[in-house]
Amino acid sequence: MGYELGIIRTRFPHLFMDKAIDFRPKRMIIEHNRCVLCRRCVEEVVTDEGKKVFSFYNRGNKTLVEIDYEQEAKLNDEQATKAMNLCPVGAILVKGKSMARPFGERRFDQDSVNKDFKQKHTQKAVKLPKSTGKKIVATTSLAGCFGCHMSLLDIDLGILDVVELVEFNKSPITDIKEFDRQCDIGIIEGGCCNDHNVEVLKEFRKKCDILVAVGECSIWGGLPAMRNNVPLEECLEEAYLFSMTSERTADVIPYHQDIPRILDQVYACNDVVKIDYFIPGCPPNPEHMWKAIKHILLGEEFSVLYPEFKYD
Repeated sequence: MGYELGIIRTRFPHLFMDKAIDFRPKRMIIEHNRCVLCRRCVEEVVTDEGKKVFSFYNRGNKTLVEIDYEQEAKLNDEQATKAMNLCPVGAILVKGKSMARPFGERRFDQDSVNKDFKQKHTQKAVKLPKSTGKKIVATTSLAGCFGCHMSLLDIDLGILDVVELVEFNKSPITDIKEFDRQCDIGIIEGGCCNDHNVEVLKEFRKKCDILVAVGECSIWGGLPAMRNNVPLEECLEEAYLFSMTSERTADVIPYHQDIPRILDQVYACNDVVKIDYFIPGCPPNPEHMWKAIKHILLGEEFSVLYPEFKYD
C-alpha cells in the first residue's frame, strides 16, 4: 500500500536501544531485543509449586522481562520448552533446542499454509493416477531469463518422443495464452518480482494438479533476487531517475494500473504457493528435466544421479 501511494519511507526515525541478551539461566536464553512485553510468560509460566518464573522489571521504555534464576532451575525440560513455544516473538530460547516450525507464513497464499502443518509436511510426494492417454502440461516463465524453457527444447529430436507422451496447453511453447482445461502438471520458471507474477502462479496452482519449479530463479529467486539487498526505493530511483541513460527531464517513476506493481523483494515460488517438486540448475540439464518430469507424469519412482544435478 505504501508503494502504491508513493509513501516509500517514513520521515520519523526509529531508534532502538540495544539490550543485553541474558545467557545466565540454566537452560534458557532471554533475547530482550525481540521481546514485545506481551506478558504471556509472566502470567503463564510457573513452577510445580505455583511460583512465577518471569516478572516485569523497571518502567516505561526501560521495562524488561526479568527471570528468576532459582525458579527457572526448577522447571523441567517440558516446562521450559512450553515457555519457549509460548513466546510469540522467539525471545525465550531453550539452549540446544529449536522451534518445531519457523515463525511466519507464506506471504500471499495463506489458504495453503493454514491447512494442517504436520500432514502437509510429512505426506509422500504427489503422484498422478496412471492412465494410458496423453498428459496435459502447462508451462510459464515468471521473473527469469527464459533459459529453462530453452533448456527444455535442448533435447533436440527427443522432443518427438515427448510429444508422444504429453500435450502442451497454456505455454509460451505453444503460444496458448489461457487455460482451456485442467492440466496434469505445471512447469514454472522464474520467481515472483511483481503482482502479475503472483497472479499467474496462483492461477497455475489452481489449474495444475502438480507444480514443478525448474531452475534457481523459481526455487530461491536466482539472479533477480540480487535486488533483495537493495531497498525498493533505491532500485526504482536507479532505474528511472539516476540512470546514465535517463533523459534529463525524465524525473518520474512510471505508475499506472496496467503496469505490474513491483514487490518489496523477489520471492521464490514456494513462498507464494505450494510447490510439489523442485529441479535445480541454471538452467537444469534438459535430459535431467525430462527424465524427472516423465517419471512424475507416469507416477513412477526414479533415482537422480549426482552428475545430473551437479554443475561445475
